[in-house]
Amino acid sequence: MILVDFGSTVGREQSGIRPGVVISSSMFHDLITDIALVVPCTRTDRGWFNHVELSGPTGLSNRTFAITQQPRVVDLQRVLRVTGSVDQDTLAEIAAWVNRWIYQHV
Repeated sequence: MILVDFGSTVGREQSGIRPGVVISSSMFHDLITDIALVVPCTRTDRGWFNHVELSGPTGLSNRTFAITQQPRVVDLQRVLRVTGSVDQDTLAEIAAWVNRWIYQHV
């Protein structure tokens, strides 16, 4: 879990300073050290099946949901701090949703 400044965006993209779940692998970070693949998060519970509620030692004080339909690559200069982590089940659910969005046949 990181707190990241997503900056200015367009349309429905998530913007501003908000939590994000890093979903890029350790192999990715061994090879590419200046960016990360991140799923932005929101405190708004829209009741959408693909918004995954975070659990684990997130370091956040409010209920928070991963917006799995909006993964994005961010430069590590946008990261303000590490807040904590999500548990393995939560990370697996987020990854499964991102995988579904990218690979329809899965």
